[in-house]
Amino acid sequence: MFGTNPRPSLIFLGAVALAGALGTRQPEWWALDLERAMHGEWWRFVTGHLVHLTWQHYLLDLLALGMVVALCSMNRERFTALLTVVLLSAGVVSLMLALFQPVQVYGGLSGITVGLVVFAATGMCSRTDWLPGASILMLVALKVVSEWHGVSASGVPPVWQAHCAGGLAGMLYALGGGGSSPVCAVVCSLGDGAHNLSGKCT
Repeated sequence: MFGTNPRPSLIFLGAVALAGALGTRQPEWWALDLERAMHGEWWRFVTGHLVHLTWQHYLLDLLALGMVVALCSMNRERFTALLTVVLLSAGVVSLMLALFQPVQVYGGLSGITVGLVVFAATGMCSRTDWLPGASILMLVALKVVSEWHGVSASGVPPVWQAHCAGGLAGMLYALGGGGSSPVCAVVCSLGDGAHNLSGKCT
């Protein structure tokens, strides 16, 4: 994730942590309430991924975000790839929630975090360190299955469908070549890299 310049990634992660803390103080203002979002409060599709319904939920998501930092640092993923996975995961999770409505009110970073973890682990599987990557993917799968059965460590009912959607987005992006997508090309031009002739962020 850090590439050659860690500052953009650290600033971004710090901003996410700060925004999550501020939003968690008044979750009813920012959480993804589907009924209100469908009736004009469209920003909830964005802010709902930052807001947490309890402080325990917020702290656990930050712990998971720290795991993402470690994994992406091992993979030396660039900031542009990180940001693309965040945007893609958020979009897929929001679309899933709007279409299937497994819950009426959603809040939390975990859908995006699962997307980032799966993205990093899938990248590890494609290289020589496939065993740690496969182990992480198995742990994520076990986490989702346990949530399906109602197990929760955050104090709020888990929305396992959002975690599946985020994980699927991260895996498809990794399998699709990561930094070679058209989305990354746009983000790359705004971020810390440039596209070379092969389409990769440099």
